[in-house]
Amino acid sequence: MDAREAVLRAVGPPSGGTAPPSWGSEQRGGIAEFEANFRLSGGEIVGAEDLARLPGRAWSRDRDVGTLPDEWGEYTDASPWDADLGITGCDALVPETGSIVVSSAPGRGRLTSLAVPTHLVWADRGLVVASLEEALGVLGPRSAVIVTGPSRSADIEGVMIRGVHGPRRLLLVWR
Repeated sequence: MDAREAVLRAVGPPSGGTAPPSWGSEQRGGIAEFEANFRLSGGEIVGAEDLARLPGRAWSRDRDVGTLPDEWGEYTDASPWDADLGITGCDALVPETGSIVVSSAPGRGRLTSLAVPTHLVWADRGLVVASLEEALGVLGPRSAVIVTGPSRSADIEGVMIRGVHGPRRLLLVWR
């Protein structure tokens, strides 16, 4: 029994309900579940042909992303404040929520994922983890942003607005 299960057992089930599920391996998802939940949260999975057609070619990219493929088209390097698109890698992909975990690892600037109108994550399928707990374990002592869909807020009169506190669009391209 891990620490989470010990706490849940000690607290007991909610009044009149059942205990929360144990996150056994049979309940953990993979790439298909990640993609489904990523799309449900408002994210878009795109290919090279989609990137070549993106308007605005001023892009900011984290140093650890490296050289971009030629088929993505021509672009101009820009600061996150002036960019149309910010390109980052990630540390983990969480199927249960469709979330992307982006840490403050060397070669990464958090502004590239937060200050741009569109955030593009260039990810490896091998970064899909079993749970959020596992994703947090991958981070170690680094700080991170857990991104679940484009930025949205309903702070004012309960009206949902995208892009108030971050990117209006969230794209993912598989490496």
